[in-house]
Amino acid sequence: MRKTITLFLGLFLFLTVQAQSKTVNSATPGTLSTILTADELNTITNLTITGTIDARDFVTLRDNLPLLEVLDISNITLTAYIGIDGTSNILNDTIYSENELPRYSFYNNKNQKAKTSLKTIFLPNSITSIGNYSFRLCSGLKSVSMPNSLNSIGNNAFANCTGLASVTIPEKVTLIKQYAFYYCTGLTSIIIPDSVASIGISAFESCTGLADVTVGKSVTLIDRSAFYNCSGLIGIIIPNTVKTMGDFVFYNCSKLASITIGNSVTRIGLSAFCNCISLLSVTIPNSVSTINSSAFYNCSALTTAMIGNGVTSISDNAFRGCISLTDVTIGNAVTSIGDATFAECPSLTNITIPNSVVSLGNNIFYLCDKLTNVSIGNAVTSIGNLAFFHCTILTNINIPNSVTRIGNDAFNSCTLLKNVIIPNTVTSLGNSAFYYCNSFTSLTIPQSITSIGNNAFDACFKLSSIYAYSPNPIDLSAAYQIFANVNKTTCILYVPTGSKTLYQTASQWKDFQNIIEFTTSLQPINQTNIKITVESGKLSISNVGIGRKVQIYTVSGVKVKEQSLESEQTDILLPTGVYVLRVGNYSEKVIIK
Repeated sequence: MRKTITLFLGLFLFLTVQAQSKTVNSATPGTLSTILTADELNTITNLTITGTIDARDFVTLRDNLPLLEVLDISNITLTAYIGIDGTSNILNDTIYSENELPRYSFYNNKNQKAKTSLKTIFLPNSITSIGNYSFRLCSGLKSVSMPNSLNSIGNNAFANCTGLASVTIPEKVTLIKQYAFYYCTGLTSIIIPDSVASIGISAFESCTGLADVTVGKSVTLIDRSAFYNCSGLIGIIIPNTVKTMGDFVFYNCSKLASITIGNSVTRIGLSAFCNCISLLSVTIPNSVSTINSSAFYNCSALTTAMIGNGVTSISDNAFRGCISLTDVTIGNAVTSIGDATFAECPSLTNITIPNSVVSLGNNIFYLCDKLTNVSIGNAVTSIGNLAFFHCTILTNINIPNSVTRIGNDAFNSCTLLKNVIIPNTVTSLGNSAFYYCNSFTSLTIPQSITSIGNNAFDACFKLSSIYAYSPNPIDLSAAYQIFANVNKTTCILYVPTGSKTLYQTASQWKDFQNIIEFTTSLQPINQTNIKITVESGKLSISNVGIGRKVQIYTVSGVKVKEQSLESEQTDILLPTGVYVLRVGNYSEKVIIK
């Protein structure tokens, strides 16, 4: 009796094991559900199918085999089907193409349940495309064998397949569509073959384990958010074939330390590298014309940025918060630099704005508190609001003759800024433009200025001389405390000859107790090709021409020096003071400290 029971039990176990693995041949598409018995449907874990199947059979595979782990359909023929009984759960007739893995093959869009038991699949050798949402949320899927015939991977095809550790994309694939591998957190590396032309929107977004990506040499488009939040990505090379990198393409790739951008890319998208906190340096090739807003925002390890000569526009916040940035080279084709482009870059010490730049946006160097030297090109017409706010160790700045407007708080709290010559092209100074520039000793207000905003020179405690060139005092009656906290007893206000009485009765000007007249016959004339620099009591003049005569006057018109230039650059030593330099019809005011 015991032997009989043992034999029966063994036979039962044998039959059970046999039922778990099965090979079937489907002679007629749409009949898989009738080929397998009810017990087989409930117990099969490994299934191999040959013959011919269509979208109806994938409904059986998806919904009626709860324990299916391994599926081999490599040798089936996948035929077309038109009807309502396919995988899409749509009441109207749906077309399922021949040799296309049906959309929603293993993801039920009606109840939003996926085939989570599936671990391994061998796809048909003849298919050319994987349909949209085919394996979405198949979190147990670890391995997919794709055939060489494949040329397209559909939208969301493997989205949220968190267990997928590796994928080999065949060399005939040309399209990786949007969200194809979205949130495949187990992927560690991917090789995109040379056949691929485009990588779709968010194709690899949030693949947080992805460390190594090879981009094929035929890719022309890496679309928006393609590698968004791939926080494990260490480095990537963008080949020279790529023309477009979309917005947010590498957003929040926090381990990305190096990137090579190919020489065909035409734009750096919105927030393309935002929060790439490990990125050390970047070179923007000459092919790029636009760096969009927040492109490198908060790249906190970035030390060097080389901006190519093809770039014409750098948009708002492009390098904002790059706290390690020390070296920036701006190409000579840039015409506009947007708001807060270099704001909160506290390690930036020097920068040159090329002569091509026309406008400097608001907050452009906001809180760059180690900025010591700025060279502003001679085409800039406007210095925006808060442009140099709290640049606390900026000592000197040359405002070119092209500037017509200095915005609100432009130099607010530049506490070491000592002397500023405002050129005679400027017509307006904004509110608090030079507020708390408490190292100011001398100030020139040219005749061109017609309006001065509230508190423009408030808290300039060390101001000892002001040269106002307008014979008619600028009307300050509507403005508020322009010279508040300036010592009006010791600070001398110099005004044009014959205008002292007017200043003594004009709003706010009259508060100065020492008003002295001086001649203004030597007004500066715009001529930007002549270069004048002052350093350590030495005046250097270049771009004038050998043999030209240089004359130097005091502000009261007394000539103190005259000499002919004998070289391309001439150095002249002068005692501390304010002078007017004249070369032919050109004249400029200089301050020797």
